[in-house]
Amino acid sequence: MKILVVDDDAMIRKMVDRILTRKGHHVALAGDGKEAMRMLSDDHYHLVISDVLMPDMDGVALVHALRRSGNDVPVLLMSGNCGSRATDVEALVANDTVKGLIVKPFSNADFLAAVEN
Repeated sequence: MKILVVDDDAMIRKMVDRILTRKGHHVALAGDGKEAMRMLSDDHYHLVISDVLMPDMDGVALVHALRRSGNDVPVLLMSGNCGSRATDVEALVANDTVKGLIVKPFSNADFLAAVEN
């Protein structure tokens, strides 16, 4: 599966890349939602995994931008603290706009289970 991982924390990107690559997935990395949108306009991905809180364009804004553009790629959000975006994230999960929320810190097994679902 071809997966785009979006997170402003380089260590998280590297860790998620390593977990997914070991399971045979092809991974691309973006540092924020704006970079992810550029990448998504140039290539097709089977899944986007995005942090919620990021500078410039956060995960919630990324999801809204994707849906407005007609891109229905499945999205998993991840966060240790959704902060002011908690209500927005709950709404996205409740109406199935995103496939779920992965809570940081996560175990490799829990993370991979969410990806496989």
